[in-house]
Amino acid sequence: MLYNEDFFNGLKNLFNGNEILYVSTPINTGNKFVKWYCSIGNGLIKNSKEYNNSKKLNVIQPNVQNTRNFIKELRKRNNKIIIDPTTFEDNTNKWSQNDFYSFWQNVINELISEVIFLDGWEYSVGCCYELIAAIKKKINIYSEDLNILTVNECVLKLKNSVNTYEKYTISEGNKIKDILKEIEDYYKENTLSESEGKIKLKDQKLDYLTKYRDENIAQFISFEHNLDLKTRFIHINNFDNNEEISTKQLIEKLILSAPSKAVNIRCFSEKAMKGNKLIYNKGINDIDEILDTIKENSLNNKYSIVNENIDINDCGVSGVVLGDVIEFSPEDTPKCVEKEGVCSLPREIGLKILQNVYGFLPDIKFDNNYRIEFSIHPNRQGVKKQHTIIWEYEYYKKVDYQRKISWPNNFSRFIGDKVFGLLIADSLGIMVPKTTVISRKIAPFTFGIDTGLNEKWIRTCPIKKEPGKFYTGSNWIDPFKLMIEEEAKGLNDQINIASILSQDAVEAVYSGASFVTEYEVGDLIEGVIGNGDKFMVGEKDKSELPKEVIDAVKKLNNKIRIYHKELGDVSVEWVFDGKDVWLVQLNQLKGQNKYKNSESNIIVHGNPSHYEKVFVKDGLNSLRNKIDLLKGKNIGIELIGNIGVTSHFGDLLRLSNIPAILKSED
Repeated sequence: MLYNEDFFNGLKNLFNGNEILYVSTPINTGNKFVKWYCSIGNGLIKNSKEYNNSKKLNVIQPNVQNTRNFIKELRKRNNKIIIDPTTFEDNTNKWSQNDFYSFWQNVINELISEVIFLDGWEYSVGCCYELIAAIKKKINIYSEDLNILTVNECVLKLKNSVNTYEKYTISEGNKIKDILKEIEDYYKENTLSESEGKIKLKDQKLDYLTKYRDENIAQFISFEHNLDLKTRFIHINNFDNNEEISTKQLIEKLILSAPSKAVNIRCFSEKAMKGNKLIYNKGINDIDEILDTIKENSLNNKYSIVNENIDINDCGVSGVVLGDVIEFSPEDTPKCVEKEGVCSLPREIGLKILQNVYGFLPDIKFDNNYRIEFSIHPNRQGVKKQHTIIWEYEYYKKVDYQRKISWPNNFSRFIGDKVFGLLIADSLGIMVPKTTVISRKIAPFTFGIDTGLNEKWIRTCPIKKEPGKFYTGSNWIDPFKLMIEEEAKGLNDQINIASILSQDAVEAVYSGASFVTEYEVGDLIEGVIGNGDKFMVGEKDKSELPKEVIDAVKKLNNKIRIYHKELGDVSVEWVFDGKDVWLVQLNQLKGQNKYKNSESNIIVHGNPSHYEKVFVKDGLNSLRNKIDLLKGKNIGIELIGNIGVTSHFGDLLRLSNIPAILKSED
């Protein structure tokens, strides 16, 4: 209808060019509808006044309110434009149901970059149509808990909703059954057919990825294993594949098309897809060497792939996605997963972190049965000029993996230890103050939640954790001068500071730290009135915290504890503003030095020959010096002072792994 088209064009003119997130939500149906219908609705005459009023009260209004509450919280954490379909209800009440369906499908097709499906979406015909649009557009879709929603998961949910509707003879089930079939048919036609054995060779896979899945790959040419140097596949930007030119000219075209002006040469055979020789970073002056390499590969009965060289030192990352795990490192190839120090994260957490850091969501839309080699880049690359490159895929009928989060790792060192911990917390839905990171290697990026204050803290972020050593201040100072001064605190021959943070201030009614263990009984909460900086460095004794504060921190701890299987025991620095608890630092407690509240005076376990005293009043540097003197000796440290074991004194001792006990100065 004309009104529909005018309204859509108005939205398009208003939002076009922006990154927009759409929240798909059941309004007339969903879980609430099923429960209401089973208990009340099936006893009423359908579409009667009583039926409609009861449905509005028990289904529509709660659904709308739930959606608006969700989006309100989401906007605190997300800077994208977010479309809430419930706000359009009053303005579109003259539309038919089909008008609604086609309108929102058009919005998704034309404007939307991501869709979140709220719980119960599988019972809504409208949501199901929106799902089809999102799947066909190949954009990322999420569940209400902001985890990636795969097509397989969607199909299972839809089958369950169809069964439920059929059980209670609700007519909407027929429409959803039709939608389910459409999704399954589309998925079969557009899913990799590795299990059928149709696509095996490396270059075939790359060709398939870009032609039929619309994936971004590196520009490449592949050659048969014969001396004629016959081409198999050609993917060069702005090149007509029907153009007749020599092999030498073709390779020159590829080199000139590559931003790096260089190529790599790989080889493979039917029997040996992996472990073959790689010739790296050859340019226009190396054409003869490139041709000789291809001929040599042919003599060895191997195919050749000549692909553009994409600089691994462009401050992006490369890695592998397998099942529900993503692993990556900066300044390396996907083979980084075979080396120490790789960053390994649950898939949804890793993708959120990379999106926060680079400003775009990595375009990796494969089900959990695939192993995907990828790289992401600050500048657009590849045949489609996008930020994500897919290098390889493999299909597995069964995938075993273990979700773990551990740092330090190569990526935490790349952006800074403190930043990495804050990004982990933010990805878990914890309240982290809005933080802008000014990094040595990556363009500035921002994450976290606006605290409502216009004041800024400035914080240095070392490459690895150095408790209490580097500057944190509540007043903004010259960051360039600060960087010079802070670097002088470390060793002269290496960089110590990865980044500087500008962080929203929090109204510090109480501040402190806590240990979060597997069970609440093992937690420890310590703190002081006001700012916690002096408490953390031993210049202020811990205070008795009121129940209101302890309960609020316990709530934070419990939220983190949900991920204990992945994180293990952690230490948290927090600030309570009178209403909410904000997390300002997150670190892992590892090895034998985990806290046990039954041994509250023991910081690090051990059986030293004796203990040497260090007084808190002498400062952190005094403790650092003592640690340096005692390293490698069977001597412990007795820390004298009225401080908490969660302070930076405790952090230093745990990192040093020197046996240590805490004794009150009283």
